[in-house]
Amino acid sequence: MEKKVLGWTEEKISPLILGSWQFGTPSIIGKSDAINVIRKAVELGINAIDTAESYGNGTSESVIGEAIKAFKREDVFIITKVSIDHLRYEDVLRAAEASLKRLDTTYIDLYLVHWPNHYVPIRETAKAMERLINEGKIRYVGLSNFSLPLLREFREHLSKTDVAANELHYNLLFRDIEKEVLPYMIRENIPTLAYDSLGLGYL
Repeated sequence: MEKKVLGWTEEKISPLILGSWQFGTPSIIGKSDAINVIRKAVELGINAIDTAESYGNGTSESVIGEAIKAFKREDVFIITKVSIDHLRYEDVLRAAEASLKRLDTTYIDLYLVHWPNHYVPIRETAKAMERLINEGKIRYVGLSNFSLPLLREFREHLSKTDVAANELHYNLLFRDIEKEVLPYMIRENIPTLAYDSLGLGYL
C-alpha cells in the first residue's frame, strides 16, 4: 500500500488507519480474532494503528501490544490517546506510562489528547506532552476533537514541537470541519485524521 507523508513530520503512514475501539470489547471481537485482524492489516500494508486508553479500559492497547510483536517496532506506527479525565500534568504522565506498559513498547509514535477538557488549562496538558517528547516516550503530539480556537491555543503553549495531527469526525454527512478548522489545518500543514469516515457503515 502506498504511504503518505504525515504533514511536517515526514513520517510515511498508510492512508488507511486501522481503528481498534472494538478490540477492547470481547463481545464484539475476541482477542485471537483481533490479533489476526491486526497482523493481516499490517501484512497488507496498513502500518498505522489507532487506539486509546479508554477503549475497553486499556484492553485494546494490550491486544495491539501483543499483536505487533510479530513485526519490527519501527514498521508499525502506533497512535493512542490520553483520556479527557487525565489531562492534568501528572495525570498525563501517568496515563502515558500505563499506555506504554499495555502496548509493551518503549515509545508511542503519536499521542493524542482524546477530547478537550474545559476544566483543565490547556497549557498544563501541553507542557506534559512536551515533557513526554523530551523523555523519548512519545514521538509526536496530536489532538482529537479540537475546534479551531482550542487547536490554536494548544499550539501557543508548545515551545519545542508542534501539533502533528488533529483527529476529527468527518465524512460525507458530517462536514462541519470544512468551515474553519480544516482550511486552517491545510494552510498550517497539520494533517486531519478522519474517524467515522464511513458513517458506521451507512456510507
